[in-house]
Amino acid sequence: MKKWILIVFTIILTPFTASAQSLADRVIEHTLSNGLRILMVERHQVPTISFQIMYRVGGVNEVNGNTGIAHLYEHMAFKGTEKIGTTNYAEEKKILAKIEAINHKIVQEKRKGIQADDKRLATFEIQREKLQEEARQYVIPNELAEIYDRNGAVGFNASTGKDFTNYIVSFPANRLPLWIAMESDRMAHPVMREFYKERDVVMEERRRSVETNPGGKLYETFLATAFAAHPYGNPTLGWPSDEQNLSATQTAEFFKVYYGPSNTVISLVGDFKADEVIPQLEEAFGKIPSAP
Repeated sequence: MKKWILIVFTIILTPFTASAQSLADRVIEHTLSNGLRILMVERHQVPTISFQIMYRVGGVNEVNGNTGIAHLYEHMAFKGTEKIGTTNYAEEKKILAKIEAINHKIVQEKRKGIQADDKRLATFEIQREKLQEEARQYVIPNELAEIYDRNGAVGFNASTGKDFTNYIVSFPANRLPLWIAMESDRMAHPVMREFYKERDVVMEERRRSVETNPGGKLYETFLATAFAAHPYGNPTLGWPSDEQNLSATQTAEFFKVYYGPSNTVISLVGDFKADEVIPQLEEAFGKIPSAP
């Protein structure tokens, strides 16, 4: 009886073991002209493709004063581009510039500390809120996610860690051109749309997962103690004193520094032919300028 059990177990196990051993050999690697790295595994069992875009940027790239900025940008990446999420970007852009000008005045006033003029601050904040309301007339909320939903996307999400930020989604294989068009646009032309509204959302996320959560608070305190002089000691969600003062301009600059093609790895697994996909990726993503 034991002999038969052993034979059956060996027959079942062998294909999986062989598959696991050969996985590395099945990875097709290609680097685009701008330094963006592509990893591909063809799997033709079902007509789907899973995608992951990994940026080598996270909490470790932050310093005191801008902690939480990597996670905040992750949220902004879902707000759309110059083409997606807006009815008239040319007009929206003008208002976004005015919002940043007012926000700069708020930051300058706050830097005065106890000498800051509360009335001036209140006036500036009211002006910023009015401009944000004016900008909303051009916003198409969640258009990026809705386009993906209508085309069969599954698992559209993202995460920010200490060392990297991931963006993931799975699609029917025939939606590969859509994914390429949308994600290359999102990488090349992000817009800090509804920034201060989203900053408030992130602040609420911090209150929920850390400040009102004993386990979250303990973990944050532990890391801050263990890594006293290393950025691992800073919370991925950021310190409140930093988070509440982050600006759209500051976040856009962070994007320019760390979200370049040479700091990016794209992975595709599923029903496609690599030799057909590579030219499409080169055409769309290869046009994005390289950066240090």
